[in-house]
Amino acid sequence: MCRPSSLFGMVYLAVSLALIFLPIATVSGQDTPEKQSAADLFEQTLAAEGLDAALVRLNEALADTTEPYAIDGRELIIGLPARLVLRHQRVEALELVKAMQPIFGDNPRCWLELGNAHLRCANTREAREALTRARDLSGNRADLVWMVEHLDSLVANAKLQAEREDKLVPGEPTGLTGPYLGQSPPGRTPKVFAPGIVSTTAHEYHISFAPDGREIYFSRGGAGTLVTRWGDNGWTVPEKISFIDENHLTEEANLTPNNRAIIFCGRSDMRNERELYRAERTPDGWSDPVQLFPGMYATSTLDGTIYYTAHGEGRDYGVIVKRRWTGDGYGEPEIV
Repeated sequence: MCRPSSLFGMVYLAVSLALIFLPIATVSGQDTPEKQSAADLFEQTLAAEGLDAALVRLNEALADTTEPYAIDGRELIIGLPARLVLRHQRVEALELVKAMQPIFGDNPRCWLELGNAHLRCANTREAREALTRARDLSGNRADLVWMVEHLDSLVANAKLQAEREDKLVPGEPTGLTGPYLGQSPPGRTPKVFAPGIVSTTAHEYHISFAPDGREIYFSRGGAGTLVTRWGDNGWTVPEKISFIDENHLTEEANLTPNNRAIIFCGRSDMRNERELYRAERTPDGWSDPVQLFPGMYATSTLDGTIYYTAHGEGRDYGVIVKRRWTGDGYGEPEIV
């Protein structure tokens, strides 16, 4: 049985797909909306006929010189595999990425994806080969050097993550009680937080703890924002929460220090620019959010000032800025 392994899901590390954000070529037809996408073809065939049939149809689509399908490399190598992992279809995600290997070329992002797909299935040798290739092509990036050096521990951690996450039902009790989701308090040595519950074989990031310690919000790639709560029956299994509507992906939620508001990023499409929103806590939950301004990775201070990353160009995606709380809104941005 496939038992995944991945650096994704380790909230204490800021290592993610975005660290090697190089463009992945579109083979053909990406901008032709009248064509069915090869990703949809694979996903639909997988659901109806199984993995073998889906791979046959995909390979036929890739080889057809008449280009009957839109071939979006990013969707086939990153987007769809991520959705399959969320459904615990790790073998299927791996086989899809492997099928796309002929278009990888020297793109380190693609080799990273292949390495992580093998990690999720505990294929240590294959994962090492792909990650080493990504490391070499990227000029020995620190995150990839770290992954290759710690591969055995990544495999062991991900096996534990997979065994737990496959058994849990969102919203149901976890059987855990106490602060920090029943985990040991943090010390000086980084450890994976709540394996299989918060940290899974998907991609978790941007975690926020409520000041009273009874809620934890975090992001999961492809799913959006999840929340786990400590109630009378202990902590709940994390479940998705939608701050805007089902058509908007919300992520990077940050609770304000007074626990009265939450600031988060929202967008209707993964390729759209991210906007920051704010919602207020009410007796019935969260209020309808107010759209603030473009930005991401927001956090806030005791006096209401927020710090976030403003959109820009280049590898750093912009600059860190702050806006002071005026009592009824935020002031002008100040570069930090």
